[in-house]
Amino acid sequence: MATAILLYNGLHFPVAMIDRAIAWALKSNGDIIALIVLADKDQEEGYPFPNDLDESEELNTDTDAMGEDMAIIASNIRLIRHQATNAKVTLKTHLLPGAPRAQLQNWLEKADQVFIAEEPLDPPVLSINFSKIKTSLEGIAASIEWINA
Repeated sequence: MATAILLYNGLHFPVAMIDRAIAWALKSNGDIIALIVLADKDQEEGYPFPNDLDESEELNTDTDAMGEDMAIIASNIRLIRHQATNAKVTLKTHLLPGAPRAQLQNWLEKADQVFIAEEPLDPPVLSINFSKIKTSLEGIAASIEWINA
């Protein structure tokens, strides 16, 4: 059976990716695996403007922020599962914290089709370096469809 990989980077969840993957799965009678690659921790933002200092001191801890980020990811996973269930397409999801290159490469080698969003202008929260993803895509046999998100 044919398999498509949806490759999500951090909190960046373009809706068009699941739509395209479902259309592909229905046409090819295939399954979908959604991989959510996550950085171990979010990038430091710093203080772009001096007047942001007061507001930033009132923010929650990193642990609170990570919990909120994971709640968003869980919500996004429920959304794509709902869409796949409605279309009667098999969908499995996997989180890849730290996104070890060998593990990511292993998943990608199983795919017949990969759906991935083009690199956004601003790196999404909990995203890994996009060059790491591009390197993992090199040499795989699967067709790659870049989604403009």
